[in-house]
Amino acid sequence: MKARLTILLVFVVFSGFAQPGFNNRNCRSAMPDNLFRQRHKAITAARSESQKFEMAKILALDECLSTLQVKSVADILRNDFDKLEFAKMSYQNTVDKENFYNVFDSFTHMSTAFLLYDYLQEKNSLSYPIDYLPPSHGDNNYNNPIHDNEYHGGNFNNNDQGMNGPCHITQREFENMLQTIRNESFDDTKITIIKNILKLNPCIRTQQLKEVIALLSFDANKLEIAKYAYEYTLDRENYYSIADSLTFSSSKEDLMKFIQSRH
Repeated sequence: MKARLTILLVFVVFSGFAQPGFNNRNCRSAMPDNLFRQRHKAITAARSESQKFEMAKILALDECLSTLQVKSVADILRNDFDKLEFAKMSYQNTVDKENFYNVFDSFTHMSTAFLLYDYLQEKNSLSYPIDYLPPSHGDNNYNNPIHDNEYHGGNFNNNDQGMNGPCHITQREFENMLQTIRNESFDDTKITIIKNILKLNPCIRTQQLKEVIALLSFDANKLEIAKYAYEYTLDRENYYSIADSLTFSSSKEDLMKFIQSRH
């Protein structure tokens, strides 16, 4: 009985944090880790799934979160549709929306992950023109020193501009991208996730793209992504090197013709 009263008290106090109207905040930084851990612990301690879900929703409305924090809370919830609803509520106040695809890993069923994917597509279509293409850049953008917090393999720098401002990606973020794709067994699912990643991170380089393409099993699928990713690639002057990722000469010729047609 005492334990139940404790859980109920935690829930009541937690509910008091909710602030109506904060579901569309101008979030620039995620809530501090120490405070997040307290809220995370409270949700985990809840006795019922319905209590956990309600407390998670309050957190989504109440705080600015990082993608990893959203995923961490979604992992606590057992029901995929609870995870989906929480993810949707959290998206508006997520500080690093470009990494939101990482939340896909929290779902038990890929069909529910696709529902989140469709939601993200809808939200992004409202944010950017349908015919939007990432700006191309001159060589001068690629020769600046690399900063410690950026992914060295991709040679990103803070002068690269993309859909959401400066284009840069940390090594951890890129490794998370690769792991998200590796977690899937079938090329069709991988292709869907890759396309979503590219739309949320329109700042990929050819060397990184080659690593992504290597995760696909069939040449036709590799070629599909090679063509699709062209508009999202920063160093298009190096795009011919993507042909090395293809197995058959016919696929390589097809890609080269495609590149020629885009010049």
